[in-house]
Amino acid sequence: MRENEKLVKNLRKGRTTFLDYFMQFFSALVYSEVLIFVMFLSYFGCKDKLFGLSVLAQISIGLFINSVSKLIYAQGRPFYLFASIDRIGKCERDLGHPSGHAMMGLVAIILFIDWFLHEREVAQKYRMEIDNSRMNQMQQTSSNKNLAIFLYVFGSMVIFTIGLSRVYLGAHSFEQVLSGWAYGLLFIICYFTF
Repeated sequence: MRENEKLVKNLRKGRTTFLDYFMQFFSALVYSEVLIFVMFLSYFGCKDKLFGLSVLAQISIGLFINSVSKLIYAQGRPFYLFASIDRIGKCERDLGHPSGHAMMGLVAIILFIDWFLHEREVAQKYRMEIDNSRMNQMQQTSSNKNLAIFLYVFGSMVIFTIGLSRVYLGAHSFEQVLSGWAYGLLFIICYFTF
């Protein structure tokens, strides 16, 4: 665990007020209240209500799985384990393994991208029924692939930054963040498989 102390100290070498707020911003994106609020907005704004309800249910299931996992591992947070690591900003005082922010950041971002692309596809199918041009269909398919690639790359950067912010803020060890990402990835694989 001493490696975690070194990692946090190295991350904080160039610590500034701006960097503290930057990391707190990315960390705040994944508070459960924010996730549920955004997902409710997504549900009420979507054309395919069943798909929107499915995404909302997946977020809720993910939050439940994370809570149960924390109880099973019963591992503290770095600022409890090491006197040299102080927490920056708002930080939960519950158990820390796996990182809920890392897990749910991955789950929520991938689900939100999937939801967005699905909604776009539904809207385009409706438009194609009106404008049945073959050239228009090919352009939209190419545009959708490029947009999907962009969103998944951008989403991956945000997921990484959320995980990094949790270590920087002293809320989680790197192992807890990795575990959160692993749980999140497993959850997403199950979501797309079943």
